[in-house]
Amino acid sequence: MKASIAVFKPSGYNDCTKIVDLLRDKTPVIMNLELIDDASAIKILDFLTGALFALNGGMDAITQDCFFLYPDSIEIKRFPGK
Repeated sequence: MKASIAVFKPSGYNDCTKIVDLLRDKTPVIMNLELIDDASAIKILDFLTGALFALNGGMDAITQDCFFLYPDSIEIKRFPGK
């Protein structure tokens, strides 16, 4: 079975539950917030931070507007950068 990663561009705060459903199903998510206004982006990140805490998952910033959200079934290997 192939592993999958969801790519999600939320259109607003109401899309948070869809992302949490994916994470609950052990599907990692790349989330792009570049089209979201700052106030909504903060609400989305706050909500998902709480959900990830409850699910024992994690989140890493890829860019200022793009984030990798992962469930507890994913192991992140970190390598030192320059």
